[in-house]
Amino acid sequence: MTETENTKLKPCPFCGGEAEYLNNNKFNMLCVVMCKRCGAIIAKVKKHTAIEAWNKRSDETNGK
Repeated sequence: MTETENTKLKPCPFCGGEAEYLNNNKFNMLCVVMCKRCGAIIAKVKKHTAIEAWNKRSDETNGK
């Protein structure tokens, strides 16, 4: 398991709600991070990329 996979999920960027990691789809083809409050989701093929994408914030990509 990589460091990213052990990383705690940040709160939802939209509502501040708690996020959870899901991998319960029928074919185990997608790894999903979802907000428990508003239902915002991000889905990727690999767990570490889903977590990285969820935890990334626009101010981090713009160099602020």
